[in-house]
Amino acid sequence: MTGLIKKIKSKRQHGLFLLAVTHWFGRKGIRFFPYYLVREGGMAVDLPEFKDNIEEYTFDSMDPADLETLETTDDEFKGKKDSFQRRLDKGKKCFCAKHQGQIVAYTWFDFEECRFLDTLFKLKAHEAYLFDMYTLKSYRGKNIAPYLRYRSYGALRDMGKDTFFSYSEALNAPAVKFKKKLNAQFLGLYVMIDLFRRRKWNLKIKDCKS
Repeated sequence: MTGLIKKIKSKRQHGLFLLAVTHWFGRKGIRFFPYYLVREGGMAVDLPEFKDNIEEYTFDSMDPADLETLETTDDEFKGKKDSFQRRLDKGKKCFCAKHQGQIVAYTWFDFEECRFLDTLFKLKAHEAYLFDMYTLKSYRGKNIAPYLRYRSYGALRDMGKDTFFSYSEALNAPAVKFKKKLNAQFLGLYVMIDLFRRRKWNLKIKDCKS
């Protein structure tokens, strides 16, 4: 019981309590999943503070050598090599933060479609979809994620892209805060409801002003 109480306190402290509740119901077969469609990179964004020695880091696309050494970098990357290779084979790109040559954070780009749950739309030539942002646990607290995201905008512009979309779980307070740090524009609020995989609805609740 003590362990459960600690977990609850931790979720509340990090703004994830309501998200944890919805995940618990999801495991019981009742999924209630509110989320935002977000447009990034269109507003002026200040360079996020980097809370470590920036000279020890590089920021670039994942290359074949990175993929080969990925699963030996950290246990958190175990089992990801094959799925990452499939993404690369489909034309997706992975933009990484590397500390002393080892990947510590990444985000993915899709240039064909913007897909999240049952929401899907095709992308135009100047658009990109940003998804699957992740930072190793041992590197969190250094503000790497916002800095990597900022650098990814520049990388995308170098590829001829100027409009960037993403999604955020509405009940994931840290994720929403992360997007707001980057002056992202919240376009719409949606909700997916799935009852025991028998009935499913994916609804747009409202347009957002910011």
